Amino acid sequence: MPYLDKIKRTKTFELLLETAINQGNAVLTQKIASKLLECPKSNTFLSLDYLYQLAGNTENIEFRFLIYGVISQYSREHGIPVFLARSLYQKYLIQRDSFKKLDESYIEGMELLHYISYLHVDERVMTYYKLGSHALFRRCHEECIHLCKKGINEDHKRDELTAKAYLAIIIAYIELRDYILAKVYLDAYEQLDCLNVQKESQYLRAILYAKTTDDIEKAVPLLLDCLHMRPQNEKLPVVNDLLDIYIRLGDELGVVDIFESESSFLPTNVGTPNQCTHLGLYFRAKGNFYIEKGDLDMGCASLLESAMYYKKMMKLEEAIKSIGYIFEYYTDKKENLPFSILQKMEILYTVHNT
Repeated sequence: MPYLDKIKRTKTFELLLETAINQGNAVLTQKIASKLLECPKSNTFLSLDYLYQLAGNTENIEFRFLIYGVISQYSREHGIPVFLARSLYQKYLIQRDSFKKLDESYIEGMELLHYISYLHVDERVMTYYKLGSHALFRRCHEECIHLCKKGINEDHKRDELTAKAYLAIIIAYIELRDYILAKVYLDAYEQLDCLNVQKESQYLRAILYAKTTDDIEKAVPLLLDCLHMRPQNEKLPVVNDLLDIYIRLGDELGVVDIFESESSFLPTNVGTPNQCTHLGLYFRAKGNFYIEKGDLDMGCASLLESAMYYKKMMKLEEAIKSIGYIFEYYTDKKENLPFSILQKMEILYTVHNT
């Protein structure tokens, strides 16, 4: 809009900006916010603070993210680290909740670490913890441990966030097969005076028992106890560990019992990437089991569902891996893939690419 170049008063820009937000005009909002910062009669720091406060009070997440983006771009170009750190922090908190932007938001979050000293201590701790759990989800286990330890070192509250950071460290060490340090941090975790510590520590003790002893069947009753202690939306990780043990023991009755009771443990509301990951893993195990038993309808349907959850998070390699088991079966049998399965694959592709 050409008339924007003729405006000289910051109050006019502010009035126009709030009007553009109320009208839902994203393009105009971005232009006016940028022009406000370029206004020669404005105080740059006051204008940046105004935009930062405005973004925080804007209910529409898209517009909030857009304004933080204007702040971060201007601050980066003009060397203003305080507002660059604050805007990157807010952008990361918004973007990390998007299933399709988990990798992009992690990269931007790691950029924030260069400016983290400009954040308030509570924001620094939150950044370390959020990035640490994000790294664990991406299977960057060493980064997870490093980030969570940094947060713990600055965290003097020792609250639920601290407990979650310890959990992430323990799980990362288990994944790295460093069971000694996993036990060390589990001991420290059990000293925290927080909710759910007993429940989670019992679960992790059972996992460590299964990982570090040859008598893994003794972990089953421990995991079953953990399963009964959890609400439905938190049961699936325990179920997947039980499945793994049953499969390793060749306990088909245990496996079938889990599959036949899935209505009691599948999440009723899938809202986190972690839930999607466990659902993808669960339906992959279910699909492989039933294919091996000759139940191709159940097996293929489960593997396609597994792929659906992985694709929802843009984990394309995992989605392809789940579908690959279907191709592998029909290739080994030297049979053509049924048209009905090809149709379902096409639907899966179409739905998640529109």
